[in-house]
Order: sequence, then C-alpha cells, then structure tokens
Amino acid sequence: MTKRRDPKPVDPSELPRLARAVIEADRLPFLATVDQDRPRLRPVSPVRTDGFTVYVASLRSYHKTGEIAANPRVELAYLSADHDQVRISGRAEAVTEQGLLREIWDANPLLRHYLGTPENLELIVYRIVPERVRFMREWSVEYHEVPLDAGRQERSSGATHDAAGAHDRGSRFGHRRRTGRHPDHRSSAEPALADSDTEPDLALATRRHRLGADRHARQQHQVRGRAAPETLPVADGLRAGHGGLRRFERRRRRLS
Repeated sequence: MTKRRDPKPVDPSELPRLARAVIEADRLPFLATVDQDRPRLRPVSPVRTDGFTVYVASLRSYHKTGEIAANPRVELAYLSADHDQVRISGRAEAVTEQGLLREIWDANPLLRHYLGTPENLELIVYRIVPERVRFMREWSVEYHEVPLDAGRQERSSGATHDAAGAHDRGSRFGHRRRTGRHPDHRSSAEPALADSDTEPDLALATRRHRLGADRHARQQHQVRGRAAPETLPVADGLRAGHGGLRRFERRRRRLS
C-alpha cells in the first residue's frame, strides 16, 4: 500500500506565486459550466491569462456558449505535474474591446489558422473574471484561499501570458475524445459538433489538424523510400491519456 506523504507546508505569502506556477504549468485546464440542471466539463486552451483573469475562445455554435449565456458562473481547474491544484471560480463575460480582441488574435496563430479572420462571426472570446481562487498542495486535504488582489496587481503591472507558443512547448493536451471528421472536411465557419460532450476546444481541434499533417508527412517519407521518423502513432497517442501524450509530444519535438 502506498504510504501517504505529508504535504509541504504552505507559506500564505507564497500563495499567489504558487497558484500562478500551477496555471503556467497546465496549458489545458478544465472548464466547468452548467447545462440546465447538469454540470458540463471540458478541456480548454486559454488564449490569454492576466493574473487570475483567464480568456477562453469559443464558437457561437458551441454548446458551452449557450450554457454560459444562460448561466455565466463557471470554474476552471488546473493541475500541475506535481499534482498541485488551482481552482478559479468566476463569471464569464464576452470580450467586446476591439483592441484587446486584436491583441488576442495577433498572439494566437492557431486562431488565425482555424478561423481565417477576426471578423469571423462564429468567434467569441470570454473573459473569466475571478471571484474566488483556491490552491491545494499535493497530498493535502485543505484548500488555501489565494488573495484576488494579487492577480489584480499583476494585471495592472502589464504581466500577461498568452497561448501564442504554448502548444509548441509540449502542452498538456490530453484530448481523449475524437470528432470522427478531419478539420479539413469542415469550412472555417463550421468547426463545431452538435453534442456538447464531444465538442472540441477551438485550439485543440487545430492542434489535431496539425498532428494529422505530421502523420501525412511521415507517410510521404515512406512512399519516397526514406525511413519515417520513429514516433508514436497519433491514434495511439490520443488513446494514451495525458501521460502518453506528453511523452509523445517530447519525442515528436526531439525528432523535428
């Protein structure tokens, strides 16, 4: 039987730093919404983070867009490789500031690749305004309240994190669900699936498109008589869960 380890003590003055470290380490948090009387949960890929204020891109045809319109109270859950947790509870609101939308668009090549233009009517970006932030150390049974003013001070100082390079730095992208259709078979205005339980995150769907292109390149190597790179097959990687996908990404980057 695994012996329970005692959690490391937490210095209250270090809580903002510890919480931000978890947020920066987990590129694929889970977003919880409410669908009438039923909770919904899906991985998302934030397009920008200012302190504890998180920005998530969506499409107007996605189920979560309707869920947020009906009930804007949401929660984000982050998990680090050391199993430290951060939970951000707050309200989601649509971003309407054109300057901010342009900054987010310019900083996210995946959005540009997937939607083509910031004027795409399907695009909607949510700002998740934190109302409560909690941190939990691995092996602990106690959440620590993180002061919200620490996130506000970071925002006012101009310190931000966007997702421009997050997906190329080995993000935790364990998307276990399959869409059944390659993104090339959809128009840029039709990337959504009808069922909210299988709805792909915008950036995740684009990432899957790029992995498909990598697989095509390996096949071309074989056709031309050259040895294909020894990488884990994409389908096996998608079935392998978070750990297998991280290993797959590390191997793919070393070989590229």
